[in-house]
Amino acid sequence: SMRVVAAASGAVEEEMARRFERKELVGTGILVGRMTAQRDTVLFFIPTPDMGDEKGTWSSVDESWIFEHAVEVQRMLPGGLMVMGIYFFCPTDQVGAKANVAFSTLRRLAKVQSSICFLDQQDEMENGAERLFFHMCSKTRKSTCKAYNVKDTSKGSHPAELKLQGDVFNGFFGVNSSFHFSLSINIPRVEEGTVNHSKISGLIKEKVREKLACISTCISTIDEALVGSEPLAGGGGKGGKG
Repeated sequence: SMRVVAAASGAVEEEMARRFERKELVGTGILVGRMTAQRDTVLFFIPTPDMGDEKGTWSSVDESWIFEHAVEVQRMLPGGLMVMGIYFFCPTDQVGAKANVAFSTLRRLAKVQSSICFLDQQDEMENGAERLFFHMCSKTRKSTCKAYNVKDTSKGSHPAELKLQGDVFNGFFGVNSSFHFSLSINIPRVEEGTVNHSKISGLIKEKVREKLACISTCISTIDEALVGSEPLAGGGGKGGKG
């Protein structure tokens, strides 16, 4: 079935206006939002560092920047938010020539993300197969969206039903959290004369990660009310705790 993609109309307009103001003809960026079985929601369009030349062309995509930010988003913004895909800002006649670039980038993006622990295993199963490619035409200002199955070696894509909406943020609310842990860890003995701050810090971080990986439930307060772990939204209400 066709994926339904709801995108923040204000975010699309803002990104286009920024590029037109700077008289850019080409550009790339990442899509940040939430993917579910029912529909996908694009909240933010974040541009990659400038890559186009004065002729309005580019030869590659800054994949290292994209992958680095994908890791940061997935680790620092829980609740189903992730880098859903990439977008190109360019004339429509350039998109076809960049199809292989888009697919290979999305495929490697999914591979990088699969190496990060998903809080909700249901999210991982539902989001693991497809990533989005969003195109903004730098001539007509029209937007289109496609979904690529990154596990399909034929590099095929299918159109997504794109809905530009101004109220996509209504389904989200922000929570600022502070967590305090009391942990007892054992680190290997370090030989005298080889002790340095970075080595000790690395050993401690490794042990702390091992402890934190074992946490499966938690309690917190929302509006001063004590709340226990509940199924995370985003995976159809199934899966892990959050």
